[in-house]
Amino acid sequence: MKEHIAALHKKHYERNPEWFYFAPGRVNLIGEHIDHSGGTVLPMAIQHGIYAAVSPRIDQSFRVFSEEFPKEGVQTITLDALDYQDDVGFLNYVKGVMTTFGREGCRLDRGLDITIASDLPAGAGLSSSAAFTLLVAYLLDDVHRFQLGSRKLIRMARYVENVYLRLNTGIMDQYIIANAKAGHALKIDTKLAEHEAIPFNEDALTLILMNTNKKRTLLDSNYNKRVRKLKEAEWHFERYRPIEKLCDLDVDTFKALRDTFKNQSQLKLVEHVIFENDRAKKAAKALKEEDYAMLGMFMDQSHDSLRYLYEVSVDELDFLVEQNRSLGALGARLTGAGFGGSMIALYEKAKVPNNFDRLRTDYERLFNRELDIRTVHPVAGVHRLEGAF
Repeated sequence: MKEHIAALHKKHYERNPEWFYFAPGRVNLIGEHIDHSGGTVLPMAIQHGIYAAVSPRIDQSFRVFSEEFPKEGVQTITLDALDYQDDVGFLNYVKGVMTTFGREGCRLDRGLDITIASDLPAGAGLSSSAAFTLLVAYLLDDVHRFQLGSRKLIRMARYVENVYLRLNTGIMDQYIIANAKAGHALKIDTKLAEHEAIPFNEDALTLILMNTNKKRTLLDSNYNKRVRKLKEAEWHFERYRPIEKLCDLDVDTFKALRDTFKNQSQLKLVEHVIFENDRAKKAAKALKEEDYAMLGMFMDQSHDSLRYLYEVSVDELDFLVEQNRSLGALGARLTGAGFGGSMIALYEKAKVPNNFDRLRTDYERLFNRELDIRTVHPVAGVHRLEGAF
């Protein structure tokens, strides 16, 4: 990848890059659609992600080329034109990040030439947007030597999505991409923004990622609508219990109060959130204690809840989950927001099928879409790259 992105950079800017950076994508083992409600989640960063090659300029212009959008060519950003624009696509993420540095009082007085390349599929539920946002924030911080620290960079990246791009995401994606530890999943308390690193034993476990190649974006997936409904439910339950976030309700308290809530379709969303939060805590304990059968059981329950209560699964995801369960997976579930994207299957390492050829053939026949299958493992969070990669 180093030679590839360096060659791209030289082609478009006629000079070699001085620095290289990487931000990983992520999968979430369990704890889906609850970070905006202050829940516990169990994600890990994966080896596939987004790369940047960077060289300094003598002026204050920022030029960006993305291999994923070659027809757009090299795009130029100036500090006096950082407003959101409907027609500039990925460039809004860069402009949004640059805006947050201004809000923090950090002057970007060193222009840069930036080349972006990725082996992380966009729209696959692997947090490509958060990875890109954190990548840009991290490299700007590093080159300018602001030393803002991961907590502030997370807050800035979340501002880009929540305010600049108007997407009501929680904190999980930014948090794991900033703080991931190689060989570990992170148990994250999204309300307190605290985490515990839990080893993911690759001598015992294999995690298979299957990308449905059914694309979706959160902006057109009713994501924000669900978040609003959950906030309304939070306001309702505040009248009966002193809570700051919906996930402050434990399972027993929710059961005692559920009859006070009359909107049954909305109550299904709440039920998913409360029980998913409880499952995620128990699943993290199971991973820590190496009770992998229990972890798999909670993963299965999580997918069923996302399918029937939160209603964000689709036929492609359900088919792959069911097939992996029949092949002996400890647990299988969609990962990410759903509506398409990817699923994960957890296997005992010694019991991973020799191949998934039959599954791939059946999937492509049924859905007329290619199936991308990868084995993923946990890596470190966003960082500057040194040496070969």
